Amino acid sequence: MPLYSLVVTNIHTEEVAQKHFHLSEFSYFQRKPIREYIMMISKEVSKRLQTYDFQVFEQKFNEMTITVFVKIYNEYAYVSCGKEYPVNIANKFLSECRTCHDIEGLLKDYQNPKEHDILDSIQKDLKETREISVKTLNSLLERNEKLEDLVKRSSELSVSSKIFYKAAHKRNKCC
Repeated sequence: MPLYSLVVTNIHTEEVAQKHFHLSEFSYFQRKPIREYIMMISKEVSKRLQTYDFQVFEQKFNEMTITVFVKIYNEYAYVSCGKEYPVNIANKFLSECRTCHDIEGLLKDYQNPKEHDILDSIQKDLKETREISVKTLNSLLERNEKLEDLVKRSSELSVSSKIFYKAAHKRNKCC
């Protein structure tokens, strides 16, 4: 699910100001028709834009679906990518393109969206933390059960010591 292109056009004249492509996943003979198709889509989409909000368009080309994300500043910026590319990462890419001078490098950098998905990394960290917490709680419960068994089996403890342990254990359960 890589990014295929970034096309920037002028709002008023609809002339292409910049175009960058990353079509390495396609064969050499497929690249030119795909490049032409993406340029045609960007021109058609620019004619149909009615608002200045972040917008998403899907177009079918041969057997693949190309998703076009559009963000408008002083120019239309179009990002073409596969259908599965995350919307929030495409939006972030378009925002970074506005200030970046090395668009080709940025386009290559965003080929793997998981590297830039902060939410995904936070969710992974939370999942790991949850697993560690569950393991820790399970081991604590096992230790508590073992301690209770030791208290019951111990013949050296007096009856009053056992009663004191049970009472203290009941009071500490609420925490």
